[in-house]
Amino acid sequence: IDRTPGKFSIYVVFMRYHNLRAKYYSEKEILDENIIFDRARRDTIAAYQNIVEDAYIPLILGKNLEPYSGYNPTVNPGIDVFFSSIGFRYAHSSVASIIRMVDRQFQSTQNDPTLLRDVFRNK
Repeated sequence: IDRTPGKFSIYVVFMRYHNLRAKYYSEKEILDENIIFDRARRDTIAAYQNIVEDAYIPLILGKNLEPYSGYNPTVNPGIDVFFSSIGFRYAHSSVASIIRMVDRQFQSTQNDPTLLRDVFRNK
């Protein structure tokens, strides 16, 4: 958890969103807990995909994705090693060197900002 605080924060946001959706479905009608979980999971995945496709990718690439035109069985589903390597390196290069430390009211704390290297605690 303390090794990648940014990633952990994103996990927490999506877990809380899932639980919020599960609570919504459990209060809306009487459903089996597996159905509630699956509906909340579906909503969470949809929210994540929406953020990636409608906000993150256009921000990075400067344009929207082409509209989905349906499944094409002749398209090779593999990924080029070069492209994979670039994507992997890009993700690492986009990590900020500082971590902002705020309280519940989003006010800076005494440790704000903190260098990323000081958050790892790998002594």
